[in-house]
Amino acid sequence: MYNNIHYMESDKRISKTYFIKTLQEKNINLFDIVQIGNLFALKNENTLRHLLRRLKKREIIIGLTRGKYLFA
Repeated sequence: MYNNIHYMESDKRISKTYFIKTLQEKNINLFDIVQIGNLFALKNENTLRHLLRRLKKREIIIGLTRGKYLFA
C-alpha cells in the first residue's frame, strides 16, 4: 500500500510516517481540521478533508464527532 498521500496544494506530500511523527512530537492526540491545516500548512478545506478521510480509512485517526478527530 502507498505510504505517501499526495496533494495538489503546493505539490505537498505527507507520508503516514511524517504525519504520525509530527503529531507525536507536538503531543497532539485530539484535534480538528483547522489545527491540522495550520500544522501542515494546508489551506484548502477539500485537501484537508481528503487527508483526514484517508488517514481515517488507514485507522491512523478516529473520527469522534463532526470535525473532531483522535490520533489512534
